Amino acid sequence: MSVPEAWGHLTRFGRLCRFVRLAASLAVRTFWKLSITTLRRSPNAATASRQGFRVEPIPRRKCPSVESFDREHLKLCRPVCITHGDAVNWPCMKWTLRSLTERFGSTIVKVRKKPTEIEYQEGKRYQIEEMPFALYMQRIRQGEREALNYYLAVQNLKMVFPELDAEVPLSAYVPRKHHGPYMWIAPRGHYEFCHMDPDDNFLVCCRGRKRVRLWLPSDFECMYPNPLGSLGKTVQFEVNSDCPDVERHPRAAGLTCLEATLQPGEMCFIPAFVLHQVTALDDCISVNVFFGDSSPENTAYLAKILCPPQRAAFAYWICNVIEQNRTLPSFTNLLSYLPRSLAQFAEKQWGELPTDAQVEELVNIVCTRLSIPRGEIAHAPDYFERKHPPQLKIRGLLFRDSKSGGPKTS
Repeated sequence: MSVPEAWGHLTRFGRLCRFVRLAASLAVRTFWKLSITTLRRSPNAATASRQGFRVEPIPRRKCPSVESFDREHLKLCRPVCITHGDAVNWPCMKWTLRSLTERFGSTIVKVRKKPTEIEYQEGKRYQIEEMPFALYMQRIRQGEREALNYYLAVQNLKMVFPELDAEVPLSAYVPRKHHGPYMWIAPRGHYEFCHMDPDDNFLVCCRGRKRVRLWLPSDFECMYPNPLGSLGKTVQFEVNSDCPDVERHPRAAGLTCLEATLQPGEMCFIPAFVLHQVTALDDCISVNVFFGDSSPENTAYLAKILCPPQRAAFAYWICNVIEQNRTLPSFTNLLSYLPRSLAQFAEKQWGELPTDAQVEELVNIVCTRLSIPRGEIAHAPDYFERKHPPQLKIRGLLFRDSKSGGPKTS
C-alpha cells in the first residue's frame, strides 16, 4: 500500500472515530436530559400523561398563615400540600409499627377485607373482619402478600385507641372539626380507589410516604361515578386512575390530575368533593380529620358546598344517600317529613342546622332526582308536632340486607 493510500485510510478512519464520538456524546447528553426530566417529575407523571391524564403537581406551601390558608384554599376549594406546618411537632410523628403493636397489640380492630376487589370499588359489597391489632401489624411487618387483602382504615381514635387521641392535636388550619381524628395503617402497595368525601379533609403522614392524586369536583362526571345507590359514605369512580380506558370512558381523556408524594409531617388539604386516589409507597401510618368552614351563624360550610365548584358533586352525593334508602319500606314515610329529615341529616353530618333557604335547596335536589314535583310532597299530619322526624341514614360499610342478620346501618 502506497503512502497516499495509507494516509487516505487513516483520514477516513479518523473521520469515522470523530463521528462515533459525536454520536455517543449526543446520546449521553440526550439520555442525561431525559433522566433529569423524569426525576424532576412525579414517579408516574410521564406514564399518566401518556395514558390520558394531564398531570400537574399539587401546589406546595411552606407553613402558610391560617388566614392565608382559609382565604386562598379552604374557601376556594383549592388543594395544597403544607410543609413545615404544625403537624411536624405532633406526638404521632414518633409512632412506628412496632411501638403501636407493643402498646395496643391485644386491641380488637375492624379491618376492611379484600379492598382490591371490584365489588369494593363499585360500592356493592364491603367485608369487615375483626382481628387483634397485633395480627394485622404482623402481616405488614413480615411483608406478607396476604397483607394487601386487608386494610386498617378510618379507625376513630376516641373509640378504638383513646390513649392516642391527645397525640393528634387539632391543627390550627382546622376552623371547625366535623369528625375525627382517624388513623389509617396500610401495607406498602395498598391502593385506595378513587372516591370523594363530603367533608374537607387533612391527610397527614406519620410514617412512610403516600402518593396522592386529585381531580377537581367540576370533573366528577368525567370520571364516571358509580351508579346512584352504591353503598358507603363516599362515592367511588369507575375510571382507572393509573391507566384510563379512554374508549370505555372517553370523557376522562385529557383531564387534569394533580399529584404529589406526601412525606412524613406533611399535610395534604383535600377539599370536600375533590376526587382522590391514594397509594401507599411504603408501609404507612397516617391520620386525618374531616372538617369545614366556621361562621357565627354556623351555616358557612353548607353554603359553600351548595355553590360551584362543589355543588354538582354534592348533589350527586346527597342523591346517592337518597337512593341507598329508597328501596326501604320506611322511605315513603320519610318523604312526608322530607324537609325536616334533610335538616336533621345535615345537622348530624356537619353539625350545622341549615337555613330555611338551604333546606329548600336540598328538597329541590331530591325532588329532581325522584321526578316528583315539589308541590306533591305532602306533610304528614304530625309533621310539626313530631319531635324527631324519620332518619335519613347513610348505608355504609356495615350495612347488610335482612337475610344476613347483621346491622342495618354503618
